[in-house]
Amino acid sequence: MNSCRSWQRASTTCFIAWGITLALAAAFIGNWGAGNTLDALPRGSMLGALIFDLGLLGLAVLPFSPAIRFQLYRFLHRLAAVALFGPVWHGCTAAILTLVLLAWKPVGGMVWVAEDPLLKLVLCGVYLVGWVLLLPQLARRLAGQFPGGTPGLRFSIGCLLAVWAAPTMTLMHLLLAVVVSVWLAAAWEDDEEPALAGFNPPANAAFPGGIRDTTLAGPG
Repeated sequence: MNSCRSWQRASTTCFIAWGITLALAAAFIGNWGAGNTLDALPRGSMLGALIFDLGLLGLAVLPFSPAIRFQLYRFLHRLAAVALFGPVWHGCTAAILTLVLLAWKPVGGMVWVAEDPLLKLVLCGVYLVGWVLLLPQLARRLAGQFPGGTPGLRFSIGCLLAVWAAPTMTLMHLLLAVVVSVWLAAAWEDDEEPALAGFNPPANAAFPGGIRDTTLAGPG
């Protein structure tokens, strides 16, 4: 019973951290707030900032790789702690994304800027709609459903709106939008079967707190 409660507390803490990170990411991409934002004015060398930010983006996408998730799952499976996959994955991802947000170096290079107030308002509204579509995904994770290999349609549309509906679009913002779009397209075609070849853990195993392992399942 105590281990179950400890697991639930750890799970709740990691999911809350993930939710806070999403809120910070929304402010970062939307260029809201006085802190570091995606399209802030560049500081220092543009080439140096570009190389540094590309490294950060590479670090940020690692946890979303099917192979990385599989290795984490297998490691926890060997420790008989598969139920911790969701909290560990969300906790690590939240930490990495927070590092990216804090360490980001603005690059500059304007692609477009919405000067018309009405157009800017519309783009901000579409941006918010994108994040509203993403909220149910966060709710599912708070309910204990773990990240699967294939994103849902609502999740994909939300991501696309969140990265493309930008009143201010810099070169790095454009690159981020392209990377997210390519990742979504690839994720729809990859159901993780190649990464999971030769590994057949018990399907739909029950874990403490009524949580069921849906990590290896298809789209929910």
